[in-house]
Amino acid sequence: MNEQPTTGTHESQAIPQSRSGRTNVWIMIGIIGIVVLFTVLPMIKAWQSVGAFEREAREAGFTMREGVSLVVEEKITNPTYLRGYETVEIHQGADVDIAIATASARLDGRYAGSVSFLGKELTILPGAVIEGDLSIAAAKSVILRGKVEGEIIGNVGRVFQPQTADPTANEEPDDL
Repeated sequence: MNEQPTTGTHESQAIPQSRSGRTNVWIMIGIIGIVVLFTVLPMIKAWQSVGAFEREAREAGFTMREGVSLVVEEKITNPTYLRGYETVEIHQGADVDIAIATASARLDGRYAGSVSFLGKELTILPGAVIEGDLSIAAAKSVILRGKVEGEIIGNVGRVFQPQTADPTANEEPDDL
């Protein structure tokens, strides 16, 4: 007996692509888009802010000093832009304007000019005096334990300033 192949009597059964599979793909694309929107775009904006801050300091003729953690022991005598990738500490103040870009900065000493800051946290230590303006390009917090004689200008999330004790608050009234 000769067997002959059968021709076209049965239709092939195609498995239809489910709509839920396509929906899941669109949900994943949406989630990735949201992650990009809320993480990558703010980072790009932050990098642009740092770039603009740095460009402004360079155009003003500031000398640049940079490092991971900068500690400046001597008094700063030339307009200087300090870029610390983690921290900046200045112990003796400055006779000129300075600009600081870092995550965390601690200032001590006397500052005859203005101080510009871009970063997360700025601490003005007790005894530190800024005679000029304190210009904040961006900061999550500023802790003022020292004194700013000029204006505080800019974008600050929170300013912490110690309460001064009122010496008369604990006195008894005269008419007792």
